[in-house]
Amino acid sequence: MNEAQIIKKIELDYLAQFSADLINLTIPRHIPLNQLNHAQMNYLEELLNIENNVHLDIFVKNINTKEIFEIEIQDFEKITRSASNYIIENIKFNLASAIIFIGVYYQEDIEHLAKDKASPAKINTLYICIAVITMIFSIYLIFNINDQYGKIFEFIVFSVGFLAIAYIYETFKSLLPKRKKLREKEHQYLIAEYLGLHLEQTAVNILKLDI
Repeated sequence: MNEAQIIKKIELDYLAQFSADLINLTIPRHIPLNQLNHAQMNYLEELLNIENNVHLDIFVKNINTKEIFEIEIQDFEKITRSASNYIIENIKFNLASAIIFIGVYYQEDIEHLAKDKASPAKINTLYICIAVITMIFSIYLIFNINDQYGKIFEFIVFSVGFLAIAYIYETFKSLLPKRKKLREKEHQYLIAEYLGLHLEQTAVNILKLDI
């Protein structure tokens, strides 16, 4: 599957977790829960039942104490008993949770996408040549430097030579299998984050979430 197909697949899997007759409802914010109609309360209960699966954080506010806190399904009975004392403060998408879920559940799709998008590590021949020449020239100067130039000049030459050697070392080190594997994992995480952002936008638009 290509990128667009994977994004669509994730969106469809996500939306399939909601009841078709409730998903188009909106849960009003900042009004007492006892003013919500039966369908809206059912929808709130459904969201609480599946909030971890759909990566939602639901916050309510106690009108009397002004305390704002996140609720879960076990809190539903408590707030409905005193529905006039609570309002929905906001309902937000938990992007971090979504990224982790996508990274695990859609791992094969991400690996496939990463393989298509990944660019193999390349050696910049020009920079390597410059670094090698700089290294050789620095070594030559260190062993043939005249005392009249002083310690500062010697230190500068040594530093430049050291940086050239470090650049050469890091360049070739990046080609090692271990580094390649690390780059692949980093790339896969970025793809999972990218897919998570797409899912967040879908959830915000369709579920009318708070940003």
